[in-house]
Amino acid sequence: MRAVQWLAILLLSVPGLVTGEVVAAEKSPRETGGNMLPPPDADAALRSELARAKDKNTRAALERFIRRHPGNPLVEEARQALEAMERK
Repeated sequence: MRAVQWLAILLLSVPGLVTGEVVAAEKSPRETGGNMLPPPDADAALRSELARAKDKNTRAALERFIRRHPGNPLVEEARQALEAMERK
């Protein structure tokens, strides 16, 4: 297949590339005018960060989580994991 044909296939396979449509507009909040994706779920991000800290199974990782998020309720779970680690 010639390079021009490959380029045409590539261009047509990327949504919105040829038509200029904004793909994010389908998922964006109405008040943004369709220009922005919705904000990430902050709670899910913190839960994920805590899970990674626990998976590392190091005192430093859990202490870093506690230091970075002192007012978050998940800090108590991090402290419990840290105490369990110290008991072993």
